[in-house]
Amino acid sequence: MLLCPKCGYDNELGRIFCHQCGQKLDLDAIKPPSRGGKSLKKKSYTTLWVWLWRLVALAVVGAVGWVLYLIFQLPPVPATPSDAEIRAADKKWMALEKLTMKRKPDVIEVTPAELKAFLAGLQFEKKNIPWGIVPSQLWADPQAGGVKVSILGMMKFGGFFERQIYLSYTVAPKLGDGKLAFEPLEGTVGSLKWPLPVVKGLGFHQQIFGQVFGRLKMEQTTLAEFNAIELQKDRIVFQFQPR
Repeated sequence: MLLCPKCGYDNELGRIFCHQCGQKLDLDAIKPPSRGGKSLKKKSYTTLWVWLWRLVALAVVGAVGWVLYLIFQLPPVPATPSDAEIRAADKKWMALEKLTMKRKPDVIEVTPAELKAFLAGLQFEKKNIPWGIVPSQLWADPQAGGVKVSILGMMKFGGFFERQIYLSYTVAPKLGDGKLAFEPLEGTVGSLKWPLPVVKGLGFHQQIFGQVFGRLKMEQTTLAEFNAIELQKDRIVFQFQPR
């Protein structure tokens, strides 16, 4: 068989032009090296490397495609809480505020449903931006040792392309010296989990979620008054002890 130097088609012996592309074939390739022909062994090694590079390129393209597929996966979105549930959640938040003002030791528990209803009551600013993520829905799920906050929004690409996207950011609240901080535990985009060093290094999740919660400064100040926040799977326990 005789390989075409242009398209790589394997032509049968006796041909002068490639059966596939019409390129003139190198007939010296079938001569033995002793008569001035090229080494078939060298040619076979060259062909092997070409195919290896093609396989590597194909693997890279496949990996990139798989990552993009995972990034744009959307999870089941929880049902929007009713107005009654939102009002009940607001009352629970008022109880937290009153507790810090009364300066009496006490414990208040917040359920996952109340937390979701409180966050659902927040109104997002309508932004007409060409690039970036515009959040449309927010919810949270307490977990043992942390709370997973989720955002469903629209990712915009300069007016050329828009796609719904899901982000989650799992954090552990830390109280100390009258301040409330959040230690990142995990971040995801779609169903793709980002390694914690990547989450901390890029700061992408901190930036997006910081913009969403940046206007809740009064609520953060109130929570910083508590002595401990215990995160359990079915509740969040706020403990207050006057300093």
